[in-house]
Amino acid sequence: MLSKNEEEYLEAMYGLIEEGERLSTKNISERLGISMASTSEMMKKLSKKGYLDYERYKKIELTDKGFKTAKELKRKHRLLETFLSTILNRKEVHTEACEMEHAISRESTDALCKYLGRPIECPDGKAIPGCEDKDCTECLTSTLDRLEIGQKARIIDFFCGKKAKMRLNELGLVPDSRIEVTNKISNGPVKIKVKGSEIAIGKGLAKKILVMREYE
Repeated sequence: MLSKNEEEYLEAMYGLIEEGERLSTKNISERLGISMASTSEMMKKLSKKGYLDYERYKKIELTDKGFKTAKELKRKHRLLETFLSTILNRKEVHTEACEMEHAISRESTDALCKYLGRPIECPDGKAIPGCEDKDCTECLTSTLDRLEIGQKARIIDFFCGKKAKMRLNELGLVPDSRIEVTNKISNGPVKIKVKGSEIAIGKGLAKKILVMREYE
């Protein structure tokens, strides 16, 4: 069981990963407005609980358990922001969503997502992570630019010009080909692995590539 404070740290780390920023004590402490000493102590605590790999002065990495939990928290937050903004017409939704996300269950989150029409982005235009229900094709479908680092997916279709599509095909990107996101840069290209090769796709073009998330 995680405390509200621990969940805030995990969510902040997900945000840094999403923006292509390095996970470091300094970056995490600055994101949360908390001292580096307090952040270091929390990293140790979360590491002992199996949510991340942490060694002082070295790179911090979320474990699979940590990433899944952080992603779910961000999903809750952005769905709640969408609900507060579009249904209740609230203006300042971030703080309220922060309070509510720690109390809402996964089942209620999925029900809220369905009620809202399975939105793909929050009022700020940021991607809402999909659920991991393999039967929920709406949540599994996405565009390439919205995938997280480490996410695997299958190419479905392209919504770009003929020349761009031909170029993508030459790089090995064709319908049904499997890919994995290896890196993302905020407002920059998305790096993916396809057929054993790593290629970079510009963010504008990545928005025009429809994919289906895949989970093992």
